[in-house]
Amino acid sequence: MAQESCLTERYKYESIGTTVLLTSVMAFFSGGYALFTVFGSISISCAVGAAWSCVIFNLDRFFILSTNRGKSTSKWQFFAASSLRLSIAVLLSLVIAKPLELRLFEPEINQELQQEKIEKPREERRKQQAEWESSQESKRLNEIEVDIQKLTDERKQRTDDRNTLTSKAFEELDGTGGTGQAGQGSAFKAKKEFTDKLDQTINNINQQIQELQNEKNNLIKRRDLILAPAAFNTKQQLDKETDSLLARLTALERLSQKDSTVATSNLLVTLLFIIIEISPLLVKMLSKEGLYESLITEQEKYETNKEYLRRIKEQEILKIEELKDLELRVQNFMVEYLRHKEISKEKIANIGIKDTISIHDQYSQETIRFRKLCEERIKYYEYLVNQ
Repeated sequence: MAQESCLTERYKYESIGTTVLLTSVMAFFSGGYALFTVFGSISISCAVGAAWSCVIFNLDRFFILSTNRGKSTSKWQFFAASSLRLSIAVLLSLVIAKPLELRLFEPEINQELQQEKIEKPREERRKQQAEWESSQESKRLNEIEVDIQKLTDERKQRTDDRNTLTSKAFEELDGTGGTGQAGQGSAFKAKKEFTDKLDQTINNINQQIQELQNEKNNLIKRRDLILAPAAFNTKQQLDKETDSLLARLTALERLSQKDSTVATSNLLVTLLFIIIEISPLLVKMLSKEGLYESLITEQEKYETNKEYLRRIKEQEILKIEELKDLELRVQNFMVEYLRHKEISKEKIANIGIKDTISIHDQYSQETIRFRKLCEERIKYYEYLVNQ
């Protein structure tokens, strides 16, 4: 790359490398901010953000280095590999862009979360109220109120009747009404007896009303016990729920649905990060092979051939060593054969003619075995030479 002939290639690769480096820097801030919203610790956010930045940098660098591999051999294989790399690059750009979008729209998101803090308790209250109204206890409470009202009306009617009868009974007592005869006559006693019955009826109605009122008070306490803790727990947990990363993402999604300007801005920011992430890959894919890449290819071929020749050399050295070992063993066999031959001559000179035939047969068998062994070694030698 430092050669003068590769100067134009150097400018191109410097631009690509700068883009990859800027992408890793954005990944550092994106991952750090996302982790800060989760843990709330600057040291943890910086450490994990730096690790995430290194991962993105190495992935982008690998994609750039391997983009044009196989471009001249198989078009379909190159297209499939390039599509996979672009898909992964787009996915990485979305992962990097989303936390930065949260930071860019942070005031709007905070306003949406604050509104949610106000609306959510109300919604929870309405929901619990609806559940209570649909319960059997709520229906029983309504029935009790209706019964109390009926009994109250009945008590009022009975009380009016008793007051009227009492007034007529006193008129019978002083002789100003009814029969016109003063004193506790039969008419007075009849009215007095009916008045006592009305008093008993009114007392029974009052007792029923009191029982229903006690049951009503118990149901009201039960209702307050069910509804009040739910609202309290919602207030206690609301701050934690609205400060989470998922809550902010949800708030951003709601803002995009409510406001078209936020949705457009969000889309443009996402597209910007996608373009920044895939631009080095597109440059490598669409550009022709330059002098630098040709030199790199030739250098790789040279190193590959050099390694291949080194392995062949090692194999040939092993074969030569095996041949030398074979030659030495054959020489040892020849020496041993000649020695046995001399011993056999001495034995033949000292024995009679009758034993000569058996010795000759034994000698012939040993010769055949030796020749067979030599033939096997020669065939193995020919195999090594062919290899």
